[in-house]
Amino acid sequence: MFDDGEVDTSIVLRETLEDVLDTPDAPPPTREYEFANCDEVDVSAGNQSFYCGMTLEERHEALECDDDQTASNPQYSRSRTINADGSRGPWGPWQWNETYRCVDPEVPTTTDIRTVLARDLATLPIPPSPLNVQPDQDWTYVNLDTIVFTDPEPAVLTTTVLGTSVEVRVTPVSFAWNFGDGSDPLVTSDPGKPYPDHTVAYAYPTTGDYTITLTTTWEGAFRLTSGAAWEPIAGSTTTTTTRDPMSLVERRSRLVATP
Repeated sequence: MFDDGEVDTSIVLRETLEDVLDTPDAPPPTREYEFANCDEVDVSAGNQSFYCGMTLEERHEALECDDDQTASNPQYSRSRTINADGSRGPWGPWQWNETYRCVDPEVPTTTDIRTVLARDLATLPIPPSPLNVQPDQDWTYVNLDTIVFTDPEPAVLTTTVLGTSVEVRVTPVSFAWNFGDGSDPLVTSDPGKPYPDHTVAYAYPTTGDYTITLTTTWEGAFRLTSGAAWEPIAGSTTTTTTRDPMSLVERRSRLVATP
């Protein structure tokens, strides 16, 4: 990278008059920067440092950096003049801009976190919706309403994404009630209510043993700090709750002789 105090400018970060370096008519750079150890580049007098010549580990300890921080090299810059005819003047000497310092690890952006959550929403430990059935017993009659309902409240989880603590809120948006007798699932946005205000029910037409299953669809949102606005997560996920089998019996009437 360095040879006789010269900087390899092929990897130098350049700052131009306008942020258009990749366009054909971009102006030539007037300033460029480099991070380097102070014994690797010639700089103006008086900018030497106690940390010169230390190894990375020695600098990390001397600067008292945290375990997850990095001890950075100093930053240097140099500049040049662009003449009126567009020709480029010579580069000036390297100048010391910033000394050694501890640098925090890169903080992921909100977009990074949203992307990971959209991909991994289904892996979060979302508690399945409770499945409540009335009558609350292991048998009931055919041709009478079997009432079902669940809890519609959102769940809030705390997880870690890209090293950042994140609150995730999942909200149930639809419910698929499968009554286990071969009929199509009953899909509702209504979580149902208990008797006598029930809104979701099913009357089994035939006797048998049946297992009711509830599949809940959840949509998510997240925030990085408590009290901040919730930001939506793309997509959705589901949980499934299954109840123990229930027997459907037929209620029969019969005539009884009068004594």
